[in-house]
Amino acid sequence: IGGASKNLATMAKGEAPFDAAKAAAEFTTIETSLTKAKSLFPDDSKTGADTDSLPAVWEKKADFMAKLDKAAADAKAAATASKDEASFKSALRSVVSNCGGCHKEYRKPQK
Repeated sequence: IGGASKNLATMAKGEAPFDAAKAAAEFTTIETSLTKAKSLFPDDSKTGADTDSLPAVWEKKADFMAKLDKAAADAKAAATASKDEASFKSALRSVVSNCGGCHKEYRKPQK
């Protein structure tokens, strides 16, 4: 997700030219990764390993899963909505707005 997000950010900043096909592919990568991420948090994984996940993932699992679903749906919509640079930037804002919802509440702060 991080790599795809970085590639999208370089397009949004004008550091790379806008390419609708590349943007769609990166959004699809994000969608696929978020969908797969749902299977990475079974109840028996809450202890015993070094993880950046906070206990809240398992304490409020339904909310966490709903946030993953919303982020994946927004990424899927962005893949088809990004027809030109303006629609791409709007779609990217929608996708990125989901990041903090999980990272702030469900992930240890990065050093």
